[in-house]
Amino acid sequence: RPPVIMPGKLTPDLLFDFENGAYSYFSFKDIKVEKEVSKVAGGLQDGRVQTWYRLNRAAVDAAGFPAFMATVRESWLEPGWEQDVKLTILASHQGSTPIVDWIMLLEATNTLLHNHVCKLSDNDLRNHIQSHVHPDTMTAATVAELHLIVEYDKYKSSLKVVDDACVRSDELLKAAVKQLMLQPPLSGCRTASNRNTASSSTSTSTTAVNNSIARTPDRVPALTTKEHTLLVEHEGCFKCRRFYTSHRLSDCPDGFPDKTSYVTLTNADALMAKRKQGKKEKPAKTAAIIPMPAAIVMPSAVLGEGSDSEYVDIPFFVPYFFLDCSVGGATASSIESIRALIDHGSDAVLIDPALADQMQLKRHKLPAPKEVVMAVGDGKEIFTFDEWVPITVTSVDKAWTSHACRAILAPNLCVPLLLGGPFLLLTHRLVIDHETCTCIDKKCGYDLLNPPVIKYSITKPSPK
Repeated sequence: RPPVIMPGKLTPDLLFDFENGAYSYFSFKDIKVEKEVSKVAGGLQDGRVQTWYRLNRAAVDAAGFPAFMATVRESWLEPGWEQDVKLTILASHQGSTPIVDWIMLLEATNTLLHNHVCKLSDNDLRNHIQSHVHPDTMTAATVAELHLIVEYDKYKSSLKVVDDACVRSDELLKAAVKQLMLQPPLSGCRTASNRNTASSSTSTSTTAVNNSIARTPDRVPALTTKEHTLLVEHEGCFKCRRFYTSHRLSDCPDGFPDKTSYVTLTNADALMAKRKQGKKEKPAKTAAIIPMPAAIVMPSAVLGEGSDSEYVDIPFFVPYFFLDCSVGGATASSIESIRALIDHGSDAVLIDPALADQMQLKRHKLPAPKEVVMAVGDGKEIFTFDEWVPITVTSVDKAWTSHACRAILAPNLCVPLLLGGPFLLLTHRLVIDHETCTCIDKKCGYDLLNPPVIKYSITKPSPK
């Protein structure tokens, strides 16, 4: 499908995404050059752009798509937007952002200035990166003489290695400080005991030393940096080298592990210990014994042969299924946000003529007039429907769009749009569940009545 920008303020990044989407659409659909503008111009749904294009369609189509985008940027972006983008780049610092993400953000922002004199060259970007990285990375890069590297891509790769090393050193230092703060001070009893042992006679001392040397067991190798970090992160003991223990080095009851069976600690060992710890912490399920009050219900009038014990508390009313959505169409001059009613008991999709006229939808004649009998007062009144319009329905979050469907014009309709059986069955095979209050598209699993919450995270360089 061609790209679409809903009505609102146009920004450089929106137009850049629109332009990229348009070129992908041209390539995928094999659109001829002379028809490129006419195929995607309707995607810029701002009323000002549409009015301008409608009045100058022949000239705009003939000028081509690049000229079309240049005119749109010149006419509807704020004056001086190029300088604003450039200053945003030049004012940015790395801070605590990973070096790869920061450089990618700089380059993506610089791409908005494509084919413009304000665009920064690779040499300009390199100089900015070199002077605005984290101070630790800047010092390490100077020591490593990265400023002597000429190629921009090679400079970025080397800078990433230096920055990763700085980050790793930072993490190890923080882990060591944290472990030192958690360890209690050693008691003085062991020191006194050692002093008493040292004050024994020379012969006894010599014998004891010789015996201790003869009986000294083989010790496990010293902890590696990786093992030390794993034990810190997973609350382990530096002596027995087990994860998630309730003791520490000074009060370890297990002692050092056997050298012959010891295996270097890995991240997989830590994760396995974490899972076992999680299972131990889960409380056992117990049966709750709760006195139940006597149920007091009103007798029901059950039809047929049923008994009074078959009473079920059924509500008198249930809420309607309303859908907040946007309505448009192939012939629509605008897209309107409305509150539609989903009614799977209706055999047709109905639309208020006022809404159809507001969007300037093209009317078509029904193959045969449709007569509807409505009760009015003590009598009946017959209405005849003979026109329909093509519409499409889009969810509020723009994540779901229906196929085109035919809506019959119904005067005096109680809602702007009533989505009946044809919309549910033929459009997307929608399934309504009254118990859970859902209306789900079986093809993609999207729930129209309970759309997912989408969180957007936009990170842009901010001036320091």
